[in-house]
Amino acid sequence: MLKTLSIALIMSAMTPLALPAHASGSMGGGSQGAQLGQKVYMQKIACATCPFPMGLKTRADVDMAKAKINAGEISLSKSEKKAALSFINRRFKEL
Repeated sequence: MLKTLSIALIMSAMTPLALPAHASGSMGGGSQGAQLGQKVYMQKIACATCPFPMGLKTRADVDMAKAKINAGEISLSKSEKKAALSFINRRFKEL
C-alpha cells in the first residue's frame, strides 16, 4: 500500500513538469512573425480605408498587393513588410 501511494505521489508531482511539452504552438519562433503579418494585413492592407478594403480575393489581388508592398506603395517598416509578405504567401497560396 505504501509503495503504491509513493508511486502515485511521485507521478502526480512529475505531471506539471511534463505539461509544457504538450502546449500548443503559440510559443514557436514563427508565431510572432505570423501574428505581425496578420496584424499588418488587417490594419494596413485590407482595412476599410486600405488599398484592398475587401481583402485579397483572387490571384490577381494577391499579386497586386505583393507588388505594391515591394514597390513601397503601402507604407510598411522592414519587419512589417517581411511579415506581411510571409503571411500573404502562406494565407493565399491556394489562389
